[in-house]
Amino acid sequence: MNEFFKKYGVLLLIAVLAWRAFVQYKHIGPENQVLRADGKGYYAYLPALFIYHDGQMNFIDYYEHKYNPPEAYADFRNKDNGRYVDKYFAGVAILQLPFFLCAHAVSYLLHLPTDGYAPLYQQFFVAGALFYLFLGMQFFFLYLIAWKVRPWQAWLVIAMILLGTNAWHYTVYEQCMSHLYSLSMFGLFIYGTYRIIHTQSKKWLVISLFIFGMIVVLRPVNMVILAFVPFVAGSWPNLKNGIMFVLRSYASLAIGMLLALLPVVIQSLLWHWQTGKFLVYSYGTEGMEWANPKIFHILFSYRKGWFVWTPLAFIGVFGLFLSLKDWFRFFSISLFLLLVIYILSCWWTPDYGMGFGAREFIEFLFVPAIGLALILKRSKHWLLRIGFIIICLFGVYVNLVQEKQYRYHIILWDGMDKTDYWRVFLRNSPGYYYFLEERAGFVRPTLINTKVDKSFTHAFEHAQGWRNDDNVTKVEVHSGTWANYINNKHEVGAIFTYPIDSSIMQKDSLVQASIWFNGPQPDFTRLVIQFVKDNKEVARSFERLRKFADHNFSWNQAIVQAPIPKDLPKGSIVNVYIDNTYNTETFYLDDFRIDFIKK
Repeated sequence: MNEFFKKYGVLLLIAVLAWRAFVQYKHIGPENQVLRADGKGYYAYLPALFIYHDGQMNFIDYYEHKYNPPEAYADFRNKDNGRYVDKYFAGVAILQLPFFLCAHAVSYLLHLPTDGYAPLYQQFFVAGALFYLFLGMQFFFLYLIAWKVRPWQAWLVIAMILLGTNAWHYTVYEQCMSHLYSLSMFGLFIYGTYRIIHTQSKKWLVISLFIFGMIVVLRPVNMVILAFVPFVAGSWPNLKNGIMFVLRSYASLAIGMLLALLPVVIQSLLWHWQTGKFLVYSYGTEGMEWANPKIFHILFSYRKGWFVWTPLAFIGVFGLFLSLKDWFRFFSISLFLLLVIYILSCWWTPDYGMGFGAREFIEFLFVPAIGLALILKRSKHWLLRIGFIIICLFGVYVNLVQEKQYRYHIILWDGMDKTDYWRVFLRNSPGYYYFLEERAGFVRPTLINTKVDKSFTHAFEHAQGWRNDDNVTKVEVHSGTWANYINNKHEVGAIFTYPIDSSIMQKDSLVQASIWFNGPQPDFTRLVIQFVKDNKEVARSFERLRKFADHNFSWNQAIVQAPIPKDLPKGSIVNVYIDNTYNTETFYLDDFRIDFIKK
């Protein structure tokens, strides 16, 4: 079994992720693009160089109008002395170059669009991201094995990291971001550093230096990975011997440094092509606030805190410190993690824009991964291992549910707080889709109690001639003994109907409806005020009950206020009711009130 995991474990895991990714992007259209948001900027160097020959990237308008809906338009350029410069670094484009060229060649041979943004290019982009993820995870797997972690344990740790963190989302749904590439390069660099220090490999010295150059042009803050080298060394004598070996390997060191400079030179030449300068700060007004770290926010905030949104990361980091008995490694990993957290917390916006969870930590997931591996390695009793695995599987479950919540707009990409987080925790039914977004921009009307011309109430204690007011129950009531109810058989609640005569048109300007409701999270269920003439709707106003539902299965009051249309035809009527057409759950309704408000 261990031999199977050594040879095929990581490949099998990436194959499963690849299957899920290509199911997602089998068909690419305006609402399902691989290249979106920041990813457009990471990728744009390739079509700019090889297709449009345009350093100013004025082809943006072409592909945006052809492939994207207007709301998805994203300009990733900033201006430097009147010239456009791509905001993002070219690391992703450099790594994607072989896949881009393959897509371009296949498109040319098959007479498909060769504009750089057609579906085939985007599908090759997905393939490239998965290839690099496999490469990085395979070598990180080998690093864990070299650390005397059993192959099945190393495989399980990698599976948990890819499924139980937001790496899952950025592997399957948003491969266009730079995070997977950084994670991949880190995996290669860590294994290479291990081979340099512990086996004095000149080949890996050359490779690792080149990888470090790629790490820098993927994301400059990634150079912090150098601070992880002492942990890989494991002791001061090992670190000292490793440094001495590097300094003695003149030829390998020289070749490696030249290769390390290659990606950096490419980036510099691209800047010169765009602006005429070899060194540019392309992020404009965005930058680091070194004197204002937001450490608590990026770790524990309900908005996107790493340990809140990714509990598996907390388990791994906690386990790392709990299990490390080697003081040198304990202090080196502590210093490294503190440095990473400080640097990431100093970015001007600690939420890092739109995204699922604390995406800035994805490239550093190898840290909690080592912690998880240590716990498995040091748990000698099988009961402890099973208990730990069950806890981790729950962390995986939480992540997968939250990722689905993110895609279906159940949780917000920005603006979450403690109340909202627990309000929808592990809820993924359609009733919660867009729920928090609707509430975020919703202003609850104030019930008008003055200038009331006419008022009608129904507590459902006895029939009053309203349609459907005989659908009553004692199961849940807001007041009295009885309440109205709606479900999949009774789709419309009690209906209040009243004629709009000339006296109402002269005296009143507004119809107000309020009702108390109790039930599960409502989706399309709504309180409706409808103006009708000869069975034809003239006007309507409504609000979904979900906007008023502060708590499920409790009594909440919904209020709708609708102006009486000035040109309402004579003989019109007003209907007020609860519409439950698209729901199957049972809701209880009580204390219905309708008011006509004076002008």
